[in-house]
Amino acid sequence: MQVKLVYFSGTGNTKFLSEKLLEKFKEKEVRDIQLVPVEDALHDLSSFEREDVILGIGYPVYDLMPPDIILEFVNKLNKTKSQNLAFVFSTYTTSPLDSNYYIIEKLQELGFHVASQEHFKAPGASSYFYFNPNMPVVKGKTVFHKGINKQLDAFVSDILNS
Repeated sequence: MQVKLVYFSGTGNTKFLSEKLLEKFKEKEVRDIQLVPVEDALHDLSSFEREDVILGIGYPVYDLMPPDIILEFVNKLNKTKSQNLAFVFSTYTTSPLDSNYYIIEKLQELGFHVASQEHFKAPGASSYFYFNPNMPVVKGKTVFHKGINKQLDAFVSDILNS
């Protein structure tokens, strides 16, 4: 089994979580996992449509929606010949609303079986605007809530058990 996790990260939160997911998959003995920035994924779509690939898509929520570049990626995928597995996650600061379902519905139209989806509350980027030197994000540190490891473990287990 190969996992390809396509992600877009505007402030670094989604990239950080994608890297943490990679670690969690490796803890579950999944060795063949690749993180792919969506900008690179747009150049070779066929590798994400193979039967032996679990496709993961991660992105930040912008105005209660997935970013345009993620929508572009999903809209360029071809219909699968078999029900390829997929999972979707988003990072948000205020509210994710139902932003994942735009991606999930499109993936299902293309024949993917979406095994799991999750929203992760992320630190806000607003501290960049205030330049508060005491804010962890200004110091270059990404700080998620204390239960993030359990949430990531449950998410990966859900994907692998589907």
